[in-house]
Amino acid sequence: MVELGISAKDLSTRSSVTYEHIRKLIKGQCLPSPVCLRKLSAALDMNEKEMLGSVEKDRAVFRFGDAAWEAWGLNPRVGTFYMLFPVLTRPEQNFVVRQARGLMAKTRDRRPKSRSRK
Repeated sequence: MVELGISAKDLSTRSSVTYEHIRKLIKGQCLPSPVCLRKLSAALDMNEKEMLGSVEKDRAVFRFGDAAWEAWGLNPRVGTFYMLFPVLTRPEQNFVVRQARGLMAKTRDRRPKSRSRK
């Protein structure tokens, strides 16, 4: 919502969805009903079908946990990043990638070198 320049309170007013429900949606404590999704997509001027696709993935993860990630061929340990990465701005995404590469290099440098046997 930050990238859209709208606050939770503004979204609540525009969509006629309670502020408390908007807050729970933002925190990931619940998922929107079809009616709520329709109101939100209209208020945000976003494609309802695309939003529904994201909600369906979230619903599967809420219901089936790691099994949902595995069914999609993804490592469950990176599920959170898979969901959150697209929400980040391009500079934030670049920052995350740089940090991950730095951690990989650091870990690689700490590993003991294998000794060859004669």
